[in-house]
Amino acid sequence: MYLPFLMERNEVRTILEMSRKDFEEKSFKEVMEMAMDNCPICTEDDLRLYVIESVNDESYYLASHILDVLLAGYLTEFYDYDRTMGTLDTPEPIRTKEDLIEYGDIELID
Repeated sequence: MYLPFLMERNEVRTILEMSRKDFEEKSFKEVMEMAMDNCPICTEDDLRLYVIESVNDESYYLASHILDVLLAGYLTEFYDYDRTMGTLDTPEPIRTKEDLIEYGDIELID
């Protein structure tokens, strides 16, 4: 099974470049689909699977780190999280298209 947030250790985080016009015209879902192909974005289900993997690997601190985010009760399906960073990165909820700009996943070009 392919999980979009599972980046290899040698992968470089990429930034999706998008025109301001396209960004404004596309729906949240359309922008998220494009971003998930290029950026370290995962779903809530992906995070749950990652917690299970971490427990199975006896990485309890990492599992707890991710579980804290899930228990925070964010009402969102998507999170910005670079798995290769482990506990050095905390999943951030993505609620709007603008969050992708704030987290550095999308750069608007004219």
